[in-house]
Amino acid sequence: MSAQAGIFYFDGRPIEPDLPNRLDVHLAAFGPDGSGQYVAPGLLMAHRALHVTPEDRDERQPYRSERGNVMTWDGRLDNRDDLLLQLWRDLRDDTTDVALAMAAYEKWGVDGFGRLIGDWSLALWVYDVRELTLASDYAGNRGLYYWQGNEQVLWSTSLGALVERVGIRECLEPRFIVGYLTAAIPPNITPYVDVRYVLPAHALTWSADRPARKARFWDLSVGSIRYRDPHEYEARARELLRDAVAGRLRSSRPAFAELSGGLDSSTVVCVADRLLEARAVCAPSLQTASYVTDSSPESDERPFILTVERQRNKRGLHIKAEDCVDFVDDEHGWVSPLHPTGVMLEILRTTKRHGARVLLSGHPGDLIMGNFPESTAAVEYACAAGQPGACLAAARQWSRATRRPIWHVPGQLLTPHLSVRATTIRAVMPSLRRCGATSGDVLDAAAEAFLLVPKRLLVWWEEKFERAQRVARYRHRWQRTLIDGIAEYTCLRTMQSPSELPGILYTHSYTDRRLIEFVLAIPPDVLNPPGKPRLLMKSAFDGVLPPKIARRFSKGYVDPFKIRKVKAWLPAVAQDLDSLFVVREGYVDRTRLKAKIDSVCGGSCRALGNIEFVLRLERWVNSRRRSENSKIADRRDARGVFL
Repeated sequence: MSAQAGIFYFDGRPIEPDLPNRLDVHLAAFGPDGSGQYVAPGLLMAHRALHVTPEDRDERQPYRSERGNVMTWDGRLDNRDDLLLQLWRDLRDDTTDVALAMAAYEKWGVDGFGRLIGDWSLALWVYDVRELTLASDYAGNRGLYYWQGNEQVLWSTSLGALVERVGIRECLEPRFIVGYLTAAIPPNITPYVDVRYVLPAHALTWSADRPARKARFWDLSVGSIRYRDPHEYEARARELLRDAVAGRLRSSRPAFAELSGGLDSSTVVCVADRLLEARAVCAPSLQTASYVTDSSPESDERPFILTVERQRNKRGLHIKAEDCVDFVDDEHGWVSPLHPTGVMLEILRTTKRHGARVLLSGHPGDLIMGNFPESTAAVEYACAAGQPGACLAAARQWSRATRRPIWHVPGQLLTPHLSVRATTIRAVMPSLRRCGATSGDVLDAAAEAFLLVPKRLLVWWEEKFERAQRVARYRHRWQRTLIDGIAEYTCLRTMQSPSELPGILYTHSYTDRRLIEFVLAIPPDVLNPPGKPRLLMKSAFDGVLPPKIARRFSKGYVDPFKIRKVKAWLPAVAQDLDSLFVVREGYVDRTRLKAKIDSVCGGSCRALGNIEFVLRLERWVNSRRRSENSKIADRRDARGVFL
């Protein structure tokens, strides 16, 4: 992605003479295709360009409008044609994405950001009122981080660069660590105290004489779509995913795509092939990268990967998971434990080595396209619509699919109407049991599953409770599983992106906003009737996917490979548990951790729980220590004296 950064002094003091150059050095690796800066009293805005789309070459950033407003932009607009039709009177000869974004703001204000469909983030300086605004698309696909002090606000695409500028490298955020260990990171939290990211679908505004203001410009609460002909749903789904893939293939260079052998990544690759054959996209070619394994046959997806490769008559790159299980990014991995490691890191590096700048992913297709085998959404929808016959038919279908008595259905229907606390307990208990918990009390079960000390569990419970409150406010409660997943994914998307790996755009076709709005608006029995996960997707892409892929119910069983990986990591950890960061700092209960290690090593472990996350966090802390020692060594001259 391109990089943007800056500083805004509230009192308008002059920018230090050497600051523009220092900021440019921090961002240089992220933007090899040009740089630009805008300096004014109390303000510095910097940009480093990474050219991906054909229009990117025509951009000159920071972009300044005729009104004197200034914008830096990191993004790709997917509705350019629509915006050109609406804004042609307001544009000069410049029709780049940044010019369209500025014109949308100057015509509609902050609400104009809601009309920008694509992956983007921006920084905007409004000249006449001296206000700074930071904003991000609905899913936070392009990370933008900020830190606010009493006298200034600093922002950057690079979390690591911002942390080092502020000087808080060692100030870790406890809520993030607990959230990481429990897969429940609170929104707007990063690994560092007081460093935040711009929330998806929000604009944050600062001015010299007013406190910071936050405005939401898009929401999950969408309307309803009903077609008379059921085949119209399939046609529209095909069209939307085709447009989503096409937008991400708006690249002047060859593109890469993950191919795991599953339904989601295979669909993206097969749709991309048809677009390339029709010359409907500007990317010259598409190469696939897949991870395979020899040590875990039950986890190996090669039969399905080869099926897709035979259809496209092109062999992709196969990366053995065993060869890169311990790969870490020594230069950037210290920034966040969410930074890619292992096979994902190698796929990103492979993409870069082959000269590509775009990597397409199949995530989170299982969520968006309704991979919920036991969904009761169709039953709840029919009940809410006052259709008793349809409700009974859907209930029978659910009972047959789940092999559970039909009288369990009323309990499912009541769930959205329970108290938030009761809804939260019903939502988290199944996942805790899958992690190995046996207790009937939610906090005791969480302690078993996550190995945390009791006081840390309160942070987890608070986030789960607040998440349930966020989801409860949406009208389409029969889609609560889908809404819950989308809400979580969009809030955490920034933290999931490899924002510290320069030169690669890791992009997700299934997070296209138009596709999200569509699946939320159609009847749930079209998307995902009981016992028929991904029904719409499979029907829509029949004939596009190889039959062997289209008939798949689920991907390979991966737990044995994970257990082998964890076992390989355990000996170094088990030698001195008291020295571990997670134990020493009071996050993980030592006794529970010891018992979990013994069960994994002894072969009696039935569920890994979060032991893999505990180990990953510990490895991350060690990598931070190595990175810091390396920096200290670099500051010494040959005689061992600090420079």
